[in-house]
Amino acid sequence: MPRLSLYKPTKGNDDKFINKTMSEMFTVGGVDVYVHKYLGPLAQPNTSATEPGGATSITGIQDLLFLENRDRKYDTSVYTMRTIYRINDNDFDLTQFGLFLTGDTMFSVFHYDDMIDVIGRKLMIGDVLEMPNLIDYYPIDEGVGAALKRFYVVNDASRAAEGFAATYWPHLWRCKLQPLVDSQEYKDILDNLPATDSGDNTNTLGEVISTYNKYIEINDAIVTRAEQDVPKSGYDTSTIYTEAVGSDGLPADPGALDASVITDDASDTNHDASAQTLTNTVKVEGYLTGDALPPNGATVAAGIAFPNAPGQGDYYLRLDYIPNRLFRYDGRRWVKVEDAVRTNLTPGSDNKTQLSSFINDDNKFMSNSAAWDAIRVSSTYTPAANAKTLSFTLSTKTVVVKVPYNRNYGVRTKLNGEYITNTISNSSGNIAITITGPLYPRKLRLTSAISTGGNATVTFASQSTTPFVVGQTIQVAGVESATQFNGSWTVLQANASSATYTLAGNLTGTILSATIADGSPLPIGSLLEYTVYRHVVNERQGLSQALRPSADNI
Repeated sequence: MPRLSLYKPTKGNDDKFINKTMSEMFTVGGVDVYVHKYLGPLAQPNTSATEPGGATSITGIQDLLFLENRDRKYDTSVYTMRTIYRINDNDFDLTQFGLFLTGDTMFSVFHYDDMIDVIGRKLMIGDVLEMPNLIDYYPIDEGVGAALKRFYVVNDASRAAEGFAATYWPHLWRCKLQPLVDSQEYKDILDNLPATDSGDNTNTLGEVISTYNKYIEINDAIVTRAEQDVPKSGYDTSTIYTEAVGSDGLPADPGALDASVITDDASDTNHDASAQTLTNTVKVEGYLTGDALPPNGATVAAGIAFPNAPGQGDYYLRLDYIPNRLFRYDGRRWVKVEDAVRTNLTPGSDNKTQLSSFINDDNKFMSNSAAWDAIRVSSTYTPAANAKTLSFTLSTKTVVVKVPYNRNYGVRTKLNGEYITNTISNSSGNIAITITGPLYPRKLRLTSAISTGGNATVTFASQSTTPFVVGQTIQVAGVESATQFNGSWTVLQANASSATYTLAGNLTGTILSATIADGSPLPIGSLLEYTVYRHVVNERQGLSQALRPSADNI
């Protein structure tokens, strides 16, 4: 007689019966849930040792250094499943080290085989579930204008203990859920789903449930209050009286005179604290106390050069020093008092001290040169056969380089030895460099302006080289007798003493005070140099970048 055993090495009819019975329980007593299936991290345009990128896979890791999948891709199809979950009250838990809200975590159970049949795999961490029965049709904020859908993300998943039948075969899958928040991981869902089901796609789901704008509003209010309470770094010593000292370094009477000295009137003498010699060791010193202000509210002049005839005890603030430096004249020399090391705590372009310049540093370090060339600017330029330059267009200030375009490359440009700014773009697969400045337009005084057949011709004193090229922008200003000549125009023809552009109408006139500007081109005959670099690193680095291996930043 065979022994009795509920467990069988293989699933038999008993197990099938139990499995179908459990599935029917979900059909009868369960609730619908919409599943947004996680497909893996988005393919990254740039790869490195710690961010391999490549094909999308649910088992792939986007960032191996921080073990994060920040940019996630979700299936555009939405799957409907049945689930059973326990509804919790939103109670506060005081048993832990602090105040916790326990109702934000849900445990939802799914039938294992039905789950495999519907989505093709088990629910896993990263899957997003939408609970249609929890939609809030009456939000407190009346300005929302849409019912608030409830989304939960799977934080953990495993076999449910109650899902093991007497045959010891599992039939249920248990998921730990937490509310979905508007974050980078779920942008593929939140930015692509409409806020309502009425066909109005003006607002996305992310715009409705996002708290980003509120957080920005709160942050701005905190920064504004902080700027009022603590406007600058360091310590404010302006309210502390500083005793004057004499040339011997000993304390001096602010009035400098006593009752034994007789004067006709107050105008005979002008002895006060400002007339004493104050050394830099006398003013209160400490951590970031230098504000470059004279002590005791004394007056001070400022500039980029010392005055020619200073008086003893005069203060002067040199603005060409970074940070600005306060001096005082002792009769023979300008003695340093202190530097303006206190700076606004809020980052900004006006902060020029070392502290703020480090925080606001937007410079880049470039290395590993890929190409270099020097161009003598002319209206028509033909590069040498072995040059790195493919083409140069003066009217658009654009250089096309024989280097395949790579968005991570950097370029430095010089004009006559001085660095100038640029932008790079893709030109038929090659790097294109466009000069953006700073460039200053040359101005020429006009001698006449004539319009014939819809074209205007302006003349000026003959130049050594043709100042304009066809397609370039010129700016005419100051024509009073016929203001139609004024404005910005595109050059049709040009020579050393005239330029022609389209202008409707027949106008004639003699111009005495008008000027013409060349729209900030590259000056003819100047030397333009560029260098393309493969390795570009921000001098101010974030923590994630600083912790990477240096090879990953190339």
